[in-house]
Parts: sequence; structure tokens; C-alpha cells
Amino acid sequence: MAAERRGNIVGILDIMENSDDGRNLTSRMRERKNEEIQRLQRRLETEKAKVQALSQELDATHRMLNTLLGRNDLSQCDLRTVNSALERQAIEAALLDLKGNITAAARKLGMSRQSLYTKIRTYDIELDSKRNC
Repeated sequence: MAAERRGNIVGILDIMENSDDGRNLTSRMRERKNEEIQRLQRRLETEKAKVQALSQELDATHRMLNTLLGRNDLSQCDLRTVNSALERQAIEAALLDLKGNITAAARKLGMSRQSLYTKIRTYDIELDSKRNC
């Protein structure tokens, strides 16, 4: 912000040094002001678009979590519950996608085979149904 102000002041001083008379100075200052307004309007539109995209992404995530947890009000869920539901969903999806191949699923999920077996026991995931797909 301070750098922008310094840039504006330097720009105004340049205009003053290169101007022929007061009217030319006023005209050039008005042009500079209009350019700055247009630049700020473009920046505002860009920021609005970013906020809109983040809002849509947040809504989609909220809907997905509601579906995974089978609840209408996520404010009643603690982070551990949400994390467990997402982790279980990811493990089941990897096992289905890889037809129950534990080694490949562990690699895809970025964990060791033993860690995956531990998670499968923790979440009580049936491997037989995944291997028959």
C-alpha cells in the first residue's frame, strides 16, 4: 500500500515536471486518477471472483461431509469424527478401485501396507467384498 502511494506521488511529480501549464497538469492528473480507479476496479473484480470460487468450494465440501457423515448439521461433529469418515471413505475407494490389492492401495494412499491393515481393522472394513469386484 505504501509502495503504491509512493508510486502515485512519483507519478504526480513526473507529470508536474513535464507539464506545459496548469490545465495540462490538471488533465494529466485526472487521467492518472482514472487509470488508478480502473486498475482498482479490475483488482476488485478479481478478488470478488476468488471469494465466489472459495464460497462454492466450501459449499461443495460441506455437502460432501454431510453426505459422508449422514448428518444435517456439521456443527455437531468434532474434527476427529470428520477426519475418520473421510479417511474411511478414501480407504474404501482405493480398495474398490484397486480390487482389494492392499499393496497398491497403500501406495496410492501414501502409507505403509501395515498402516493400511491397521486402519482396515480400526474401521472394520471387509476386504472380501472389495476383492470380488
